[in-house]
Amino acid sequence: FLIENSAQSLCDLLAELTDNPEKLARAGRGARETIYRHWDSVVDEVYQRYRVLADRHGKPSLARLDRSRRARQFA
Repeated sequence: FLIENSAQSLCDLLAELTDNPEKLARAGRGARETIYRHWDSVVDEVYQRYRVLADRHGKPSLARLDRSRRARQFA
């Protein structure tokens, strides 16, 4: 369900979905499959992004976080 990035496009799509229960169910299934993310994957992604930013801006080492991450992996 790709739409233009506008309030009107979203409104039009929602109106279409409410008029078509089959499409609404398909949209719901698709949302559940793509929106849900396990917390561990979110933490790992944020951690990697933080490391890139810290390295890019010359911030102190993330050694303490690295140790914590390793401990969590082996727990």
